[in-house]
Amino acid sequence: MTRTQKLGLCTWLPEDPVCLAEVNDNFSRLDTSGARALRQAEAGLIALGGVMAAQAHQGGHAAYSDSIQADAFSDMEQVADYTGVYFLNQCGELLTEGVSDGTVFGNAADNAFNASGISRATQVTQTWVKLFSFYPDAYGTLSTLKLQSVATTGSTTTAVKLAIWDSATRESLLETELATMTRSGGTDDPITFNTPFLLDPNRRYDMMLWIESMAASTFTLKSIVFSVTPVIYQEGSVSLNARAIPSGCTHAEILLHASTETAQAALRFDSGEFTALTPTQTVSDKLPGGTRCTLLRFRVDIPENAQTAQLKLTLPSQSCKIYDTALVLL
Repeated sequence: MTRTQKLGLCTWLPEDPVCLAEVNDNFSRLDTSGARALRQAEAGLIALGGVMAAQAHQGGHAAYSDSIQADAFSDMEQVADYTGVYFLNQCGELLTEGVSDGTVFGNAADNAFNASGISRATQVTQTWVKLFSFYPDAYGTLSTLKLQSVATTGSTTTAVKLAIWDSATRESLLETELATMTRSGGTDDPITFNTPFLLDPNRRYDMMLWIESMAASTFTLKSIVFSVTPVIYQEGSVSLNARAIPSGCTHAEILLHASTETAQAALRFDSGEFTALTPTQTVSDKLPGGTRCTLLRFRVDIPENAQTAQLKLTLPSQSCKIYDTALVLL
């Protein structure tokens, strides 16, 4: 039996007997050496904060160890609250153009508002029926909904109402008043509902129909016209979820890749107030895809006994974009 030069691991010739004590000794040496290499790698990562920001941009995956946590703004599930910010892929940017009015027709080939799964006819009454799913391309205020059915001969009246549900949670977000649709002489008078409601591009919605009474055998949808007023923001901000501070951390670093130097960061500890931060370093940088940007680095001491840290980012103008960010607790 001989040993390797670097770690002193046991090696055996074909004729050597194998001893379990020697095998266990090999594993102990590997474990000790691997732990030392991991600590050195972490120290190098802490020293090169820009590498973390690049990592966050590439995938948004957090890097964890005993003394460091890095989280990316592009991790959408980490965003707890936002005001005036439009999220596009891994970027945070202000909305500079809104949604046009949209019409959803019964024919699925004519979808004009990202609708899918349209149900054109129903015989169900006094039960919510899903007409179609939809999502907006950007923020917009839904001001009116105009419902029109296919006209039938004769004279009939139908009492109906609409609702908008969250597709994921099935929560009712908006419900109109019950209104009567009158059809006479083969013509159909549409119903217009006043519906002040903010459409969010980060959500998916279901359009639901309720029929209180129906004289005809079926109710067939012809179209629903959306009247949407674009929402344009001149400035906005986003707050990430509060992060637990690991024991022994004494300061925090915030790294931003932004299109300009005007991107702003604020930090608060526990339930205190957000405190605006001043960059300790501002350098020209380049994203992994080649886009030129500015890397802003902020550093702040962590108060004694603080349990959580929460980051807030501000975009002061439409020309400012945030490509990614990392909150580093050291």
